[in-house]
Amino acid sequence: MVEERVATTLVRFLDKWGVEYAFVYAGHTNLPLLYSIKYESRIKGIVTRREDQAVFMADAYWRMKRSPPPALVVVTTGPGVANTIPAVANAFSDSSALILMAGITPSEWTDRGRLEETYRYAPEQWVEIMRPITKRASYVNRPELALEMLVRSVNIAVNGRPGPVSLHIPVDILYHKMEPVWVEPSLAVKPVKIGPDPEVVAKAADLIVKAERPVILAGGGVHNAQAWEELREFAETFSIPVITTFMGKGALPEDHPLNLGVSGICGTGQACLASREADVVIAVGARFSEMHTIGYQLYRIPKETMLVHIDVDPVEVNRVYPAELALIADAKLALRALKDAIIQRVGKKSIAPESWFAKLGEYRKLWEDYVRDLKGSTASPLHYARIFHDASEAVAEVDRYTSVLFDTGLTQSYAPAFWKAYSRFNSTNGHWAQMGFATAGILGAKLGNPEHPAIAVTGDGSFFMTCYSLATAYEHDIPAVWLVMDNQAVLIETWLMEDFLGKEAYTLYMKEKTGVPWNPDIVKIAESMGAKAVRISKPEEIKPTVKEALKSNEPYVIDALTGRVRGYWAGEFLKIHPWPLPTSFY
Repeated sequence: MVEERVATTLVRFLDKWGVEYAFVYAGHTNLPLLYSIKYESRIKGIVTRREDQAVFMADAYWRMKRSPPPALVVVTTGPGVANTIPAVANAFSDSSALILMAGITPSEWTDRGRLEETYRYAPEQWVEIMRPITKRASYVNRPELALEMLVRSVNIAVNGRPGPVSLHIPVDILYHKMEPVWVEPSLAVKPVKIGPDPEVVAKAADLIVKAERPVILAGGGVHNAQAWEELREFAETFSIPVITTFMGKGALPEDHPLNLGVSGICGTGQACLASREADVVIAVGARFSEMHTIGYQLYRIPKETMLVHIDVDPVEVNRVYPAELALIADAKLALRALKDAIIQRVGKKSIAPESWFAKLGEYRKLWEDYVRDLKGSTASPLHYARIFHDASEAVAEVDRYTSVLFDTGLTQSYAPAFWKAYSRFNSTNGHWAQMGFATAGILGAKLGNPEHPAIAVTGDGSFFMTCYSLATAYEHDIPAVWLVMDNQAVLIETWLMEDFLGKEAYTLYMKEKTGVPWNPDIVKIAESMGAKAVRISKPEEIKPTVKEALKSNEPYVIDALTGRVRGYWAGEFLKIHPWPLPTSFY
């Protein structure tokens, strides 16, 4: 067999496996990989303007597909790989699979302090640095082991709880020519799904059929298991209402009659009250974060509520609440098995009495009455609730399968309750909450769901973190929409400081000498990078402008002049109920 570079072998394997995209930034230690991607493979290379943008795009690409193979990210040594750290941590925290390849210092010069080597305490320390924020971080120390280590890494990335993996490959090994050590991807990468324990399934079925106030809690694990149809069938077969975490938003479309919306600190009133009053919670791929549980005070587990917890990762079970029964399994397989077991006991019928649905209907009406004025706000500058309500309606009218990403900030305060998700193609960076995720990631989302529009809903703070992604959109003809809340502030921190410290400090963008609010001109920035851009400030402009942008099939920025409103939080609504919650979860 003809000798080939190690870089060629690695790229050839990923190409044959079916990797579609490589998000790249060039540097002196990754050039053989870039050459092979462009000239020796069918993988489409997307040149980014910074390494964290590349990771955000690969992360969002996975969130739209939720199936292997994930995307590839190629970066260089030193500051190149360093720029990926927050974005990789973001993907790891939210269980998004991607493959990061970093060319590093030549192996023959390791530990000599070569240009950009991280060497002060040990040779090439990037494996140590990346280990806490990846599922697997590997140093390729011999050319004949490179493919074997890649195969091992990609299996780890896509099996069980998905996540990022990183391979750090000395540049001399990438250039090294040898007779390739080859293995077919179809034989090397094996999807493995963990099935539920039949004994625990039987016990869970016995418990659920006796429930009087059951709810299903769908988390982000439903998305990664692609268990959307199983969730719908389970809920409909037994008429069990569904609540979701913010990460699980859209696992069941929010116009479905059984969907009560997102529960948690910024959720809908009826979902929060259902969480509080349920006698059995069937949690599927949910980890009970402090945001979802309103500072761990929303659920009454285990005193008055029993928990059936389904999760592929045993680390998450019993972390926050003790489970009455735990199914360590893939969500798709667990829901199928549990549905069959319940049918064997009671057939296909509603488990909960009508009185439970009547109560939930009352709660829904109370909440809708509570937020009606917010949704219909006529304020100018614009109110977040009106923007999110009208924009989500615009998405539904244009294409309900539009990819929607929510960035960090006050957008995450209003999106859970006021943006209605009509499909599964909705996501946010829920745990690590790295600013700029959606602003850059929306390009990967568009590539992962190419037949439908894509929109990033972001604040000005997050937008400015990664707005250089507009240049990438123009260069590669990737149509996407950015809806930017422009309030010249890091607003969620503003009102938190005002609540707890009496006044804000360093959260407002302004001219220091005059105190006048200021931002760079978002419209001009967008236009300078090849995007179409408009500014809106009146409520009646929201829906038609969003619809026009989604239909435009080009990069399009909407600069929404937004008032400095307080964040929405469900506790204000819940205080009117028999189980009032504290005004803060801090």
